[in-house]
Amino acid sequence: MVFILPVSLWLLASNTGARAGARTVLVAEVDGIITPVIADHLREGVARAEEESHHAFLVELNTPGGLDASMRDIIETFLGADVPVVVHVAPSGARAASAGALITMSAHIAAMSPGTAIGAATPVDLGGGEDVERKIIEDAAAYAESVARARERNPEFAVEAVREGRSVTAEEAERIDVVDLLAPNRTALLEAIDGETVTLAAGRRLTLETRDVQVVSHELGTFRSILQWLADPNLAFLFMSLGTLAIIYELANPGFGGGAIVGIILILLALFALAVLPVNALGGLLLALAAILFVVEIFTPGVGVGA
Repeated sequence: MVFILPVSLWLLASNTGARAGARTVLVAEVDGIITPVIADHLREGVARAEEESHHAFLVELNTPGGLDASMRDIIETFLGADVPVVVHVAPSGARAASAGALITMSAHIAAMSPGTAIGAATPVDLGGGEDVERKIIEDAAAYAESVARARERNPEFAVEAVREGRSVTAEEAERIDVVDLLAPNRTALLEAIDGETVTLAAGRRLTLETRDVQVVSHELGTFRSILQWLADPNLAFLFMSLGTLAIIYELANPGFGGGAIVGIILILLALFALAVLPVNALGGLLLALAAILFVVEIFTPGVGVGA
């Protein structure tokens, strides 16, 4: 009995030390459009990986693209990371389109699963005339080229993805040096990049030791998941329409105020969704004008201002 307590303490200390010394990789999954919610999530992931001394930060990506500002926030975070950032376009059937293509190319290690695609990074919904459109595309092409050169990847493809909307398969992306390797799943990826050397933002070179590492999930969380769900243009305009109709109903049939409450909530949700989406200012003003005219129609029936 005299030896039980010391031995137990020694075993506990040994297990704790083993866990503390084990290499870990922080993993985040991005499946959907690139929004400020995703940018904040990935920025927090890099910071967490650095603070908790994870060996690398792995992003499993499947996206049709997203907001230019959010994409640039993510790329700036990846280029300035002091922890290896690995982006894996996965699973098979996934894509890294538009903003996702440049995000993938900005990682220290870029990988794709077979059966995936990357590219088509031309800015959309430009507006403003031919001259403005050309300037936006040229700015995006120059930015794409600079990102590719920073990671020693194919700058010609980066420019063509923006100017011509070029997209390639995973196999071709590896062949023309857009990504570093192909890997069918997470386990194969971590084994394949074991021994690779990357240069971090501080200039320190690090050799990856990712074989048999422990994986720690970096979850989006309930609150962010809801915000990401709301960042959908279809929902935004649906909420705006239903909210306006609910307020009009309340004004036409005054009562308890339930319609007004529901309408205000729906409009607030719509405004949040529109805040994280590229919205044309004129279109927004026309929506507001339509809502005002519908309300005016209640008080001046028969005039038809809201028709």
